[in-house]
Amino acid sequence: MSARLLLATLSLALSAGAVHAAPVTATGELVSNGGFEATTVKSGNWITYTNAGGGYSGWTLGSNGVEIRNDAVGAAYQGSNFAELDTSANSWISQSLATTKDTLYTLTFAYSPRSNVGSDSNGIGVYWNGTLLQDITASGLVGDGAGNDWTLYTFNVLATGSSSVLKFAATGKSDTMGGGIDAVSVKAAATTAVPEPASLALLGLGAAALAFSRRRKRG
Repeated sequence: MSARLLLATLSLALSAGAVHAAPVTATGELVSNGGFEATTVKSGNWITYTNAGGGYSGWTLGSNGVEIRNDAVGAAYQGSNFAELDTSANSWISQSLATTKDTLYTLTFAYSPRSNVGSDSNGIGVYWNGTLLQDITASGLVGDGAGNDWTLYTFNVLATGSSSVLKFAATGKSDTMGGGIDAVSVKAAATTAVPEPASLALLGLGAAALAFSRRRKRG
């Protein structure tokens, strides 16, 4: 199916405050196993990983674990696998990242509602250091219902210390069916300008600018 692009910008108002230049010293990818490709899952199937079973590479898991799917009710955004957080019930995953204080980072990930499932079941909350960036949901009842319909999200986030925690949590109905995520990445942002302390708290709430593109894949 041909790709469709959707661009939007969401702005976060900043309180008045001087801006100074700070060197961005962190480089490269900070997220481990952001594409959920650490294990092989047979096409058309899924595996549920739990803490009791040893967890899942790179990620800390909630009590209900995480489902890693390969072309099961939809194809991955990239590679073979993607993650669903409503396993036997709603769950979450998180990862502690090595960051540099007062440095801006670019967080990107792909989200898709589960096909043939309503928006009330597809919610996923995205958190940076415990602060909700956005509670994302969409309906899988629209369109042709033939697999995942991915949206790529991008946030600029601020590190306030030497480590930062990224978390995704299922927020829809706890009914074993929920949205998927894939291609999770955190890298140092291109910009090096960060605000003085009066504005840091507001930056920590989420993206200074959010842009996203959308493309549909048939699963």
